[in-house]
Amino acid sequence: MEKIFIDPGHGDIGKDFGAIGKDGTREADIALSIGKTAKTLLEKDGYKVYMSREKEMSGNPLYSQSLGDLPYRTKAANDAGCDLFISIHCNASSNSAGNGTEIYHCPGSTEGKKLAKAILNEVLYLQKVKKEKHKTDKALLKLWDFTNRGVKEGNYYVLTDTDMPAVLCETLFMSNPDDLKLLKTSEFQTAYAQAITSGVNKYFNVKPVEKPAATVTGKYSDLIKKYSKHYSLDEKFIDVIIQQESSYNPKAVSIHNAKGLMQLLPETFKGCLKALKLPENSDPFNPEINIQCGCYHLSYLKSIFSISKGDNSRSTQLLIACAYNEGQNTDGMKYAREVIGRMKNG
Repeated sequence: MEKIFIDPGHGDIGKDFGAIGKDGTREADIALSIGKTAKTLLEKDGYKVYMSREKEMSGNPLYSQSLGDLPYRTKAANDAGCDLFISIHCNASSNSAGNGTEIYHCPGSTEGKKLAKAILNEVLYLQKVKKEKHKTDKALLKLWDFTNRGVKEGNYYVLTDTDMPAVLCETLFMSNPDDLKLLKTSEFQTAYAQAITSGVNKYFNVKPVEKPAATVTGKYSDLIKKYSKHYSLDEKFIDVIIQQESSYNPKAVSIHNAKGLMQLLPETFKGCLKALKLPENSDPFNPEINIQCGCYHLSYLKSIFSISKGDNSRSTQLLIACAYNEGQNTDGMKYAREVIGRMKNG
């Protein structure tokens, strides 16, 4: 079993939280969120994962004013005999126009360069996927159109004082307004963690652990079964919608302020509460209320297109999934209605 050391940058007891965005967002918090998700994904793929910290501050003593607790982090990885070291950071610049992603490796390390390339390639692949997903949303498309700054050499302590191939991932720029907006989303953080995991798999030339086809087995499976049945929806379809929208993060918030497991926009959530006669002050982050409203909304979309309640064909699921994702895009909904109208009259 390969051992992976994940180092969410900064966060030592000296209260070094790295770069700070104009809105107060801290680099250390974003790095920790990505690192913890990467740990979960890597463990699912069969790796033994160590972390330099799993909370706000590492708890290590400070080695020196200039190095902080870095020597203790690299020593922990070396002592554990880890096979790879991955440090996660956010970039910053005095020039707010600077943007994009880059990954560093130790000068002269062919294996470090190999790992850096593997992870960066996965980041760029997921960037392409997300740009396709958001191609009708100009605001989100702009955020995902960040610069590929490439693989570079760097004499960072965590790269030069480790006994194994090591990389330092500079995700995006805290100092760039668009990069910062994207960095704060659970969609980007989950995608970057997935890129790390896929990159590690590519480095070792292994395939991810096969997952069972039916994935409705998690902590929300009972709620999915309950409300998919109530609204005559396919359980697997609801499960996939939640995976796609929030990666099962009940506290997820999108750039458009869509909230919760099924990423409901404020107006959509308000309309669902009214239709279901639920209290106006209901919490969109409450998993049961969120899934109930999300399933109701999908059922409502069926009625908009005059689709029978029990029709869960692939074409129906494709249509209402598109409508669900593009609900805020009035042109998209108008187009879909026109297509359905032409089909009826054809």
